[in-house]
Amino acid sequence: MNKKNLLMSLGAVFIVLFIGWFYIGQLNVPRTVPEEDTIAKQIESPTTKNKKEEATNNSLQRTDSQGTVAIQATLVPEKSSSNKLFFEITFNTHSGDILQYDIDQLAELSFGTKENPNGVFKWELANEDSHHLVGYLTWNGEILDDRINLKLENIENIPSRSFIWEKNELAEVFKKE
Repeated sequence: MNKKNLLMSLGAVFIVLFIGWFYIGQLNVPRTVPEEDTIAKQIESPTTKNKKEEATNNSLQRTDSQGTVAIQATLVPEKSSSNKLFFEITFNTHSGDILQYDIDQLAELSFGTKENPNGVFKWELANEDSHHLVGYLTWNGEILDDRINLKLENIENIPSRSFIWEKNELAEVFKKE
């Protein structure tokens, strides 16, 4: 009986020591994420941009940081025309796999109040990083002289993300024609 009590006492001591060790270890874990590690800061970082196709005008960048994925959409005037819109899309996350999504199937475009104009999207990957993805979304089709609303649907449990460019911002996109 004494041997049994001794083993139970030693077991209880080990359990208390383990719980204490775990608790003390948790005290040393920082409670907040350093600002430079946040998704919003990473998406602004120049290291996340693809050097081949950098957009030159930051005023045409739009960012949506809902949920666990930050998405930056940039309308690129140098690659756009009266029948084509070229967007550089950057995804940053530390959970999930962005490569699983067919972006051209999840994208919708509208001009002012006209939903679903005639045209098609094409999605091209610039890299294949499932957490820090860059790609090019091209719209070929009817383009109206009105506000542009690019929607990306159902990415990482967010029903819809909208990226809007007002009509007065778009003069630069079409000025070369």
